[in-house]
Amino acid sequence: MAEKVDRRIQRTKKALREAVLELVVEIGYEKLTIEKITEQANLGRTTFYLHYADKNELLLDSLQAQINAIFEEIYSAENIEKWISDGEDPRKLVFIHAAENPKLYKLIFTSQISGTVFHQFRNHISATFEGIARAIQDRDDLTPQIPNPVVTNYVSGALIGLIGWWLENDMPYSPEEIYQMYHRLLVEGAVKMLGI
Repeated sequence: MAEKVDRRIQRTKKALREAVLELVVEIGYEKLTIEKITEQANLGRTTFYLHYADKNELLLDSLQAQINAIFEEIYSAENIEKWISDGEDPRKLVFIHAAENPKLYKLIFTSQISGTVFHQFRNHISATFEGIARAIQDRDDLTPQIPNPVVTNYVSGALIGLIGWWLENDMPYSPEEIYQMYHRLLVEGAVKMLGI
């Protein structure tokens, strides 16, 4: 019986998460109400309050679920192994994924309450990069000149900042072009790219 209840709860939460994301993209956060969310999800207000205290809690939960799904899709263990062996950079896939899901990424990067989610997004990227760096260092018996957490947090901060700028400016470059510029900035350095 508990499994049946759990599935029902999962379905209810999924419906509410989908409804809030659809609505916040469609009408904006300010116009979002519990009534509109429950109407979109085809659920009652009482059901909403069984699972969430308010629309902020639901939106944060929805964004967190989306971030987890993004990272499961982009950074699966088998993909990371393939990228390491092929010499590919998985950061390129973040730009490709953002281009394919611009509304979702804009929501993550610009939502009024997404600071917590944004922080977790950065932490996911940093942890993934650190895992990749360690795997390459172990494979090639390399010693980092600067501790991995410092470098990976720097790299993930740059990536997130660039994705945010790129989305705010309606993606003036293709995912491949913006990734190549990002990669050159990392490899060759920002000062050099400025011609200084």
